[in-house]
Amino acid sequence: MHLLSLPVTTYWSTVAGQVGKMNKPMKKIITLMIVFTMLLHTEESQSQTLLPSSTEEISPIPDPLGFAGMYAGMVGDELIAAGGANFLDKMPWEGGNKAWHDDIFVYSLPHKSWEKLSLKLPKALAYGVAISYQDGLVVFGGSEQDNVPSKAVYYLHKKDKTWHIEHWEDMPIALVNMCAERIGEQVVFAAGSDKLNSMPTDQVLLFDLKNQVWSALPTLPAAKRINAVSAKINGQFYLFTGIELVPEADGKIKRNILQDAYRLTLSKTNDGITSGTWERLADLPQGMAAGPLSAAVIKKRNQIVLFGGLDHQTAQHADPVTHPGFLPDVLAYDIKTNSWSVLGNLDKKQIRLTLPAVQHADQYYLISGEVGPGVRTNSILSIQLNKLKSIK
Repeated sequence: MHLLSLPVTTYWSTVAGQVGKMNKPMKKIITLMIVFTMLLHTEESQSQTLLPSSTEEISPIPDPLGFAGMYAGMVGDELIAAGGANFLDKMPWEGGNKAWHDDIFVYSLPHKSWEKLSLKLPKALAYGVAISYQDGLVVFGGSEQDNVPSKAVYYLHKKDKTWHIEHWEDMPIALVNMCAERIGEQVVFAAGSDKLNSMPTDQVLLFDLKNQVWSALPTLPAAKRINAVSAKINGQFYLFTGIELVPEADGKIKRNILQDAYRLTLSKTNDGITSGTWERLADLPQGMAAGPLSAAVIKKRNQIVLFGGLDHQTAQHADPVTHPGFLPDVLAYDIKTNSWSVLGNLDKKQIRLTLPAVQHADQYYLISGEVGPGVRTNSILSIQLNKLKSIK
């Protein structure tokens, strides 16, 4: 192999092996070049990781396994996490069955402690979305045990220091693995699957929180997908990446990880959102689906930040034993320049998929999630957004 085709560290290690054969002045020059290049390489490698000061783990959810697909949000100074799914005994390739859950956990930010409520969700649910509203959390859709999609909408709220659940108006269609953003008194829903083991839908829904009324918005003018990542900023809805499911001749389903991005510019009156117009944005540097939902927003920098996800190559990996792990990239989209930058990488042990993320001021919480095929984590990662800096 030609030396110049080697990685930089291998290249200089090879050169170093020849130093002993050189004259003294040349030895000195080559040695200095090796040291300088290795320092540059070390600095580059370190810059690809978030500074330790920007991330920390708070107390884990009081469950030994953790969950994927939980429902989460902030209510006052309390972080709510509910539902989710995991494998209790065996991994799926060992014959294990996925279990859905109805537990509700409350984390007090002032007291830095969790409480598991005696109150349960009316059904065991996972893989839907939740929206903070007034003194509670609205839980939308997802799936029940055995992957049965749900239309149910529940309002979990606190009254007189006691938690209660109300059943709200059902969704017009069941949705699983969708994304959603609250904009004022309304919620925009996009992507997701509407039937058991079916292809994704392109429907975009609007829900009026105050009046509990559903309506439709213009469909997504792109590939239908699940596990997209959404965000809201300046009253507009953004949608990034996702997983396209493509049937193949042998009956199998191929998962294509999409790189595209869109903004839904919403038309509004005094009564709220009435319609919207989709616009395609700059593609992501690479597809990165099923990451923390919603994406983080650093409004003073006009940035939407995505923290890791599933890339196309890993999505095709069939052997769970040799699974390479998920993509750790932290990418920022600038809404003013329509461009992407790199903020670094999460530590490999911090990467997780199919999870809710909750932003509270400059703190961004990653709630439980999937850290490998069939494997969950009970950890909660807190990221201080104002300490993130662009490196590229």
